[in-house]
Amino acid sequence: MKKYLMVTLIVVMFLIGCSQGTKSNLSEDTEAVNKKEVFSKLLREKDLMSYVVKTKSEATFNAQSDEKKEVTNSNGTVEMIREPKIYHAKWEGISDNTKNESEVYIIDKENFYRENKGEWNKKTIDDMNDNKEDIPTFVAKTTFDSNSILENLESYYEIVESQDIYILKLESNSDNISEIENILFGKDESNSFIGELTSIRAEFSFEKDTYQPISFEWEARFLNKENDEVTQLKQSGNYEKINQLEKIEVPEEIKNL
Repeated sequence: MKKYLMVTLIVVMFLIGCSQGTKSNLSEDTEAVNKKEVFSKLLREKDLMSYVVKTKSEATFNAQSDEKKEVTNSNGTVEMIREPKIYHAKWEGISDNTKNESEVYIIDKENFYRENKGEWNKKTIDDMNDNKEDIPTFVAKTTFDSNSILENLESYYEIVESQDIYILKLESNSDNISEIENILFGKDESNSFIGELTSIRAEFSFEKDTYQPISFEWEARFLNKENDEVTQLKQSGNYEKINQLEKIEVPEEIKNL
């Protein structure tokens, strides 16, 4: 069960996640930044016509024990253009020295998927809806990714301003961690499929003149009270070719399905 959860976490984090911090010589501006105004102008993925995101994800199980610690890593790339609507994700996961590769294309309402460079499988959105009882899903409150961390926790961020970059920083503490957990997962403890959220840290970078995303990184720790196991999740990545990606190549095998 744990191996399945590892793979699921990495895939979910990669498919939904975004980008890693690029370093800059920041000189923190002492002038107050209007946080609400800045947040209202930030461009999110849904606001972009095209982009590429290169990500790194890591899930550490039994993080409290050097002897029992299990680490799963994944690297991947997401490409998206809205006209025509094409989404392409490719990622590689490594667990126990075993490498697995997955790739997916979503073209309009058609979904194409393969593992380890095998044969392509095709499903339409309508097919998935018709068979939704057979499709494993997470309820909305368990969605935990870069988008939910940024969108839902605005009041907990501070903004550091340099000459050309906005840096949004979030660091939980003992006073706000319960509130943050309730916002992300709801008050029902079963909504978090990993355990109780004990800490979270995040940093997002945006261009100051265009409000376009540059990068992000986040880290969260969870405690399973039943066995005192700690799970640590990390994700980082970088945005490229924002509104400049004109075409995504689609394999001939997919075109012929």
